[in-house]
Amino acid sequence: METSIPSSVSMDTLELHSRRFNSSNQEIDKQIEELKGDLFPNTNEVISSSRKEIENITEKCLDLALDSLSNPEFGPVVHKAIAISVIEKLINYHLNTATMLQTEDAAPMAVIVNWWAEAGQLRSARQLLAQCDLGANDFFIINDNK
Repeated sequence: METSIPSSVSMDTLELHSRRFNSSNQEIDKQIEELKGDLFPNTNEVISSSRKEIENITEKCLDLALDSLSNPEFGPVVHKAIAISVIEKLINYHLNTATMLQTEDAAPMAVIVNWWAEAGQLRSARQLLAQCDLGANDFFIINDNK
């Protein structure tokens, strides 16, 4: 199939395509918001009422992890390991959500692709974190000089 490139494009044609693009994006945004409501009912109420509780639980978990160490020098590595584990769980959550939405034909493809894209972003974050060297105790870094 040959691709043809027009020698010119009228402003009317550009405006028409722009309106179609903007309306389709608005429709996708609307569908995303509707799906959020279906998948996560009362999200705003849950977030506002439990944010402090979640922050407290997080602090307790981190403190417990550090208190469990026999060698405090490993503290930063424990935080790194926890963060990587959390990111891996988020990656799986995003991939599973995308698969579920696709399997059940419950969302437009643009929404599903967004879940996959965010899983990719999380993979990048995991890789960046894994590459941050925390010194001699950091078992995530492969270094022949350690």
